[in-house]
Amino acid sequence: MKKVQSLKKYLIFLSFIFSLNSCALLQQFMGGENQPTFSLKSVDIQKITLENINLKVLTSVRNPYPVSLPKSILDMNVLIEGTNFAKFSKIDLGKIEASSSKDLTVDVIMKYTDLMDLYKKVPGKELLNVKLDGILNVPIPESYQVAGKKSFDFPFTQDKQIPAVLPTIDIRNFKIILINLHYNHLPRARFF
Repeated sequence: MKKVQSLKKYLIFLSFIFSLNSCALLQQFMGGENQPTFSLKSVDIQKITLENINLKVLTSVRNPYPVSLPKSILDMNVLIEGTNFAKFSKIDLGKIEASSSKDLTVDVIMKYTDLMDLYKKVPGKELLNVKLDGILNVPIPESYQVAGKKSFDFPFTQDKQIPAVLPTIDIRNFKIILINLHYNHLPRARFF
């Protein structure tokens, strides 16, 4: 009986050591070059109105693993010259196929009043630094969870420079036409 209990303890100890070793191997596999990456591909001006400017931010998420990631969650801040202009929480990227990349387009709307405040802080600067700062969260399916770890977080930071655009508006060559609202000059309706 005592031998059975000590054998059970020994097997539990071995399985514990094996699980720790598996975690270490998994962490080694998940680290360095073998982790999903987030990159900023481009920042384009999509639309300019009298009140704001719309930017289209094109990003990409790369899955280096030989298996698909069934779900990925993105939390991200968009900063311009260190000022937070937009925050995106819990964007579900859906499935990312094995050894592939997935593009994600994010629209950022900036008011000119906010840009004016920014330009006052950095006068004369021709290029502004746009920074994407966030975490890509990859949930682990329940059947593969080890030691209570439910997901892996991959922090990222990406920088890109964009031109400092603040339009000026000039009104030239205009006429003011007075409208005559007297009843004599209005067309009259005829009834037959």
